[in-house]
Amino acid sequence: MEKNFFSYYFNKLFYHTKPILMNLKNISITFISGKDRKEYLQNQFTNDLNILKKNKYSYGTCCNIKGKIISIFLIFDYFNNSYACLHRNSISKIQFDEIKKYSEFSKVDILIKKKIKIFGIFGKKSKTLLEKCFKISFNKFNVIKKNNFIFLKIDNEIERFIIIVSNKEVDFFKKKFFKKFKIKKCIAWDFISMKFGFPILEIENCKKFNPISLNLEKFNALSFNKGCYKGQEILSKIKYKNFNKKKIFLIYSISKKKPIIGSRVFKILNNDLIFFGTVLFSIKIKNFVLVQCIFNNFVDEKVLFKIENIKKSIFFLKNFI
Repeated sequence: MEKNFFSYYFNKLFYHTKPILMNLKNISITFISGKDRKEYLQNQFTNDLNILKKNKYSYGTCCNIKGKIISIFLIFDYFNNSYACLHRNSISKIQFDEIKKYSEFSKVDILIKKKIKIFGIFGKKSKTLLEKCFKISFNKFNVIKKNNFIFLKIDNEIERFIIIVSNKEVDFFKKKFFKKFKIKKCIAWDFISMKFGFPILEIENCKKFNPISLNLEKFNALSFNKGCYKGQEILSKIKYKNFNKKKIFLIYSISKKKPIIGSRVFKILNNDLIFFGTVLFSIKIKNFVLVQCIFNNFVDEKVLFKIENIKKSIFFLKNFI
């Protein structure tokens, strides 16, 4: 089932004559500006902004003092003395409140910008098409500003691009470029993120897990050399004393229902159900369900799983991320 489905779906995604375009409605953008922005955010975020170059991006997280993740984001220099953070819609408010909390003594301004649209692009010849249409080049940079557009090249095994467009430019963008793409729902973007082990954190799982458990060292979202930030001492202990006992896994099944984020996952052992982990995120494509879970580090590949509230489906381990 697994091999046939993934072959079918990825062929459907990537072997079109046109590249794929999605409106990433589940992504928001926050801007942080002001004279003290870098120093201030260095004390808030887990990534090191001192090594973030212009025309580049990095991943990061915002944690509480216990080292638990409040938000996961992609951050870049917005070219006009501000940083821009891309993150899930559901955590916008809680992230805003958290980083705003200590700002009254620093010269920083924090704004969730709403009059903006975010699109995702990937697939056959998407890079060539973008460079030709907008007269840009990604040879040296993975963040480019051109007129009222921002372009980000996301470096994974599958090349992807993000386009940030102001509302007043959306009609122009649609009229000129939509015919060049095959339009898909943003679920396809999440599917690829899950496949490559990037954690999708929604508000239901805020303040539950540390970034090491969620695979974020792999994406260079953590620095242990830049100095103090919220949760840094606890995260250092987890890393250097090997305290981390959890990891991201994917499980899958055929089901009419999609698991709820935050649901409990049980392993089946001798006809008993033993609590084993938590649903981070899930997607449903027709009746195929793919679930991103947080489990203990070691999982036997032959273990079968059940998810609460989905009584009729047994879930299988897809692979180790």
